[in-house]
Amino acid sequence: MKKVYTALLTLALIFVFSSCEDEKPLSELIIGMWEVQSVKVVNYENNVKKTEVTYFLEADEMALQFVEGGTGISYENGDVLGMFTWSLSGNILTMGNDTEMTVSIDGDTLIWSYSETESDNNVVYKYEFFYTAVRAG
Repeated sequence: MKKVYTALLTLALIFVFSSCEDEKPLSELIIGMWEVQSVKVVNYENNVKKTEVTYFLEADEMALQFVEGGTGISYENGDVLGMFTWSLSGNILTMGNDTEMTVSIDGDTLIWSYSETESDNNVVYKYEFFYTAVRAG
């Protein structure tokens, strides 16, 4: 019985240690081409949710390529739209000079979000944007 217990324990330990991979940092995971699948926009007026709309994009309609060293390329309909700079601090992605977004990667899915706020005639408008992209290629 002791041999069976030892064999089972050994197999369990082999399984546990062989299935544990070192997680790569977000700064490595983000490198590559990402095709945007959807954009969700949520609108608030004075902290009251007014609308929520999700737009689904066609293939190649919008893509971002994150290159090592903090540069990137944006694409629209398969054509280069422009270049951008990016940096990461934890899970905060800064694109350009000042646009800060919360970012996460789950497998081959990249999600980033940010919000904007403005006031007009004592009404505070807040817009939240949620982008979902999948790794291309």
